[in-house]
Amino acid sequence: MPPQREQHKQRKQRKQNLLLASRLARGQAVVAIGELGGHADRLADTIVRVRDWVTNPLVWTVGSTVGALLLSIKTRRVRSAGVLSWIWPAWRAARGAAAVWAAYRAGAGSGRSAP
Repeated sequence: MPPQREQHKQRKQRKQNLLLASRLARGQAVVAIGELGGHADRLADTIVRVRDWVTNPLVWTVGSTVGALLLSIKTRRVRSAGVLSWIWPAWRAARGAAAVWAAYRAGAGSGRSAP
């Protein structure tokens, strides 16, 4: 075979090899993205479940009650228990007031008559 024909044949073979490698790489990328998407979906589902659990009022009530009981048991022997026993209710009242204030501001800015 003449050298030119041999070079053309080698070039054609290299091109086919590169195209095959490109197709394989694309296929592997698609599979990897699919796997990553599955992991992301599972993580998102877990986050949604935890968020729903944490925002559940029953969980907050039980957690607050248990926390208050543990705090009262722990602080019975401490002199500053009187001050510490007011920290939790004050914090909850401040959070409630912030929520009411935010609702009031949202109502006042929407053109509705504020209470």
